[in-house]
Amino acid sequence: MRLQTRLLGIAAERNASPERSGLGTALEDVAGFAPLFLFLGVWLRFFVRRPFRTLGLERHGAGAKVLRGALFGFVVPAAWVAVAALLGGIEREAIRPGVIRWSALGRVLIVAIGLLVQGSADEALFRGWMVPKIGARHRIWLSILRSAIAFGLPHPLDGDRGPLFVLNVGLFAVFLAVYVLLEEGLWGVMARHAAYNRTQFSLFGFDPTAEETRAAP
Repeated sequence: MRLQTRLLGIAAERNASPERSGLGTALEDVAGFAPLFLFLGVWLRFFVRRPFRTLGLERHGAGAKVLRGALFGFVVPAAWVAVAALLGGIEREAIRPGVIRWSALGRVLIVAIGLLVQGSADEALFRGWMVPKIGARHRIWLSILRSAIAFGLPHPLDGDRGPLFVLNVGLFAVFLAVYVLLEEGLWGVMARHAAYNRTQFSLFGFDPTAEETRAAP
């Protein structure tokens, strides 16, 4: 669901500044996932006739849920990185002096906006809309299972990822659905999604295609 940002005149050229490259990446995410909010808004307004906030975005307790979700999104990847490092499963990459620059921080912040839209759209569609919609007609466990399958299947399109990866994503989708049902809202999982991506990609640098913490060579 990514657009070619070269059409927008913001291609991530090798010599582009970190901010310019980050803007292209953020625009891809916004252009690819923001329409999901439009679809849900139109559907709820004209077909279901209920406010958008009824997806699980009520204001009561939103702040605490966001903080709890963001903390969860940081602690989980940090914990498995620590365990993997202790077991020798992570190799630290050597970085040339001068490669890391404060200018790359701008890219981190810009890309974070796109990932926030991406993650929030995923949660709104699969956990906010699909789980209760299916659950209204079937058993709740069936709605969780179907939403997890729907969430996991598109992920192989993101790259060379096998069945085990898809299974892992599906199982985690089950956990997130239960999280939403117990917390009675989407604020927590939206914050978790954004914090998890930033921790994994920017802090630990596990995404080989997104080097937000480095300036372009």
